[in-house]
Amino acid sequence: MRSLPLTFCAAAAATAMAFPASATAAGSEPKDPKEHRGSGTVMITPVAVTPGGEVQLRTDACGKGRSAEGDSEAFTSEARLTPDNGKGLHAEARIRRDATPGDYEVLVTCADGHGRATGTLTVVPRHHASPAAPVRAGGGGTADLAADRSTAEQGGPGLPHAVTGLALGAAAVTAVAGVTGRLLTGVTWAVLLLGLWLWGRGADGGNSAPTTGDVAAVGRPLGAPLPPAHRPLDGALPQRVEIPSLEIAAPVVPRELDADGAIEPPPYETPGTVGWYGDGTEPGTKGTALLVGHVDTETEPAVFYGLSAARPGTTIRVGRDDGTVAEFTVDDVQVFTRERFDARKAYGPREDGRAELRLITCGGTYDREAHAYTANVVVSAYLTGESGASKSRV
Repeated sequence: MRSLPLTFCAAAAATAMAFPASATAAGSEPKDPKEHRGSGTVMITPVAVTPGGEVQLRTDACGKGRSAEGDSEAFTSEARLTPDNGKGLHAEARIRRDATPGDYEVLVTCADGHGRATGTLTVVPRHHASPAAPVRAGGGGTADLAADRSTAEQGGPGLPHAVTGLALGAAAVTAVAGVTGRLLTGVTWAVLLLGLWLWGRGADGGNSAPTTGDVAAVGRPLGAPLPPAHRPLDGALPQRVEIPSLEIAAPVVPRELDADGAIEPPPYETPGTVGWYGDGTEPGTKGTALLVGHVDTETEPAVFYGLSAARPGTTIRVGRDDGTVAEFTVDDVQVFTRERFDARKAYGPREDGRAELRLITCGGTYDREAHAYTANVVVSAYLTGESGASKSRV
């Protein structure tokens, strides 16, 4: 009677030994099945990037019609990946400008949490040259107009003619009254001396806007102290520059150095745009940020045509991509000829620790053979305030 139960138990034991995997699969599940659904890799382009640069993220780990969030310690903020015409999910991410060189993990998490993808990007040191040459920011289209304006500012036919008129007038008065009158003789000499003084002011340029010369600084009016410097701001990219008193308002785009080591202005096709040296300092941060713009094109005035009229105390506002507006105050205006251009003075900081700004365009006279102006106008300013986002539009 006992042989039957024993036979049954032996058979059951043999069955359990023969199929251990299937029994285990039927009796249990992974601890977290989500960990094995939709896992994959994220493609990062380029895989090596400098601080402040951008990378493209792409993955198909989350399936069609879904979204995901990409994050890394190297990113300025999380990147939202969205469908890209059947090519998986795609997003752009910006690298922090203060990111130290090294490898950084990138983690992409699907929106419903049922998948993720990982990858690695490398932040490499930024090696860039400093500007070393004067800016070529003019096409000569307003050279004749500038000459006419200069004559008009001097007053009609100009100072030489005015002095000649004064001398002739004085001689006529003397002839009519007779040369024996000491009083009239004194008046004649006074008029002649006044004419010579005016002639000297005309030769020096007086206090007019700098258009030529070697290093012709414009002095600050007496009794008009400049405001104290504001502490440097956190990094943010420039988007717009405004100089209300000069009626300048323009978008800002990043630019690089040309083959001569000069900051390359925006193309002539966009004469109302200002260029920012993108490998340099961001406006509002410690150091010297550099903005360049054309004075004219081959046919018309451009964005910085009136820049030479800036004076110490002039306010400059730079709108940034973090919603803040960095406010600068002009403290110096200089003109550097191309022959004696000093890159350190034109581009370098004036005081250590400050957030400074340079606005640069062409000046002097237009050399039609060289197709270039003879000088650069350099407006120097420093950070004196910060405000919220500008309400004006391009």
